[in-house]
Amino acid sequence: MFHLTKKTFESAKSNKSLIFTPTVLHIKEEDSVKFHIRLAVSLFKKPSDGLNRSLDGKKPNPFLPFDKNLFIAENAHHNFLLNKFSISPYHVLITTKEFQSQLENPDINDFQTAWDFLSQSETDSAVLNYMCFYNCG
Repeated sequence: MFHLTKKTFESAKSNKSLIFTPTVLHIKEEDSVKFHIRLAVSLFKKPSDGLNRSLDGKKPNPFLPFDKNLFIAENAHHNFLLNKFSISPYHVLITTKEFQSQLENPDINDFQTAWDFLSQSETDSAVLNYMCFYNCG
């Protein structure tokens, strides 16, 4: 899966479907745990939230419809998409095909999909560290 992710990332970056923001990496160690902190100075000028509203005043679903140039793969319940505004290479979003509020807890399909994606990426012989997190509202 990593090879497909990398190929999609390089293509999306070259055709400007993906905006890669350079960062400065700071490593902080606390109680033998290393934290990687990325500072994206250019994001201090990010537009305010008010610009992201539809005509009826509601926030649009940021994942549907998705940009086909960011599409990596899919399964029965989820799409695998590159993060359009990436601060780290190969940042994959696992999004549900049907709208689900980020206020809801992840379900078994969410966990299984994340596990499957990480497991498939691990067998691609890429020497990378992976991380998965749930972005709730």
